[in-house]
Amino acid sequence: MSNVSLPLRPKISAKERARLTHQFLTDHPNAKIGATVPYENRNHFYMVKVVDVGSYVFTAKIPLTEKNKAKISEFRKEREENE
Repeated sequence: MSNVSLPLRPKISAKERARLTHQFLTDHPNAKIGATVPYENRNHFYMVKVVDVGSYVFTAKIPLTEKNKAKISEFRKEREENE
């Protein structure tokens, strides 16, 4: 993702990580290992790298606001281009 800067290791609490891990697995049970998947949940957009089933690295966390719409679209576009 060369054109879009990622926040380094977004701050995600243990409680939030547990919730996200469960919800991501429920929403994307067939996500491929090694893939980076965009994910919207509640009030945030995340980029999730799949390490293994139930094991994920959250590489980006962006509030879902009107101001961030363009940035989120860029993340999605770059992901589609790299598939």
